[in-house]
Formats: sequence, C-alpha cells, structure tokens
Amino acid sequence: MEYILCDGNHKYNPLEFHKPGQLYTLHMIIKGEYHPFLYALMKKADHKAYCSLLGCLQEAMMTRFHHLSNLPHTTWLFDFEPATMGACIAVFQPH
Repeated sequence: MEYILCDGNHKYNPLEFHKPGQLYTLHMIIKGEYHPFLYALMKKADHKAYCSLLGCLQEAMMTRFHHLSNLPHTTWLFDFEPATMGACIAVFQPH
C-alpha cells in the first residue's frame, strides 16, 4: 500500500443513525490503482468511535494475515478530521 484515503459521508447514512452518523470508507492506492479497503456505518464520529473502528481493522489484519503489513507506515490521507487522525496515531503508533 502506498496511501490510504479516509473519508466519511454524512449524507448517505441510514435514517436511524441521524447526525453525527456516517458511512466511513478507507481506500488504498497500490501502484496508482484505487481499491476499496473498508466500509463502516458509524453512529458516532468521535475519537472513541474511530479508535474502535481502527482497532477492529488492526485485529482483523492480525487474525487474517498474522501481521499488519505496512499499514502503520503507509501514508494516511484525511480531510481535516482531528478525531480520526488522533485515533489512527493511537491505534497504529509503535509502542
């Protein structure tokens, strides 16, 4: 993976989610091609919710592949979302 593109869409979330619910997506770019990587319907859009989402991604990668590949070292691109950026650092920073 060269890049991971992260973005939420508040327009297409289910009615029962209301605000601040969203459809959150991650796409990766590999050799110039875009690939869908993760889709999530989220009821909240705060630091705790993003930590939970990215923690589930981390757990799924470890369960399926037994490693994170270069996920922690890939360039993550966000529109300005401090909660998401902070969650990404909290979940994937080396300990």
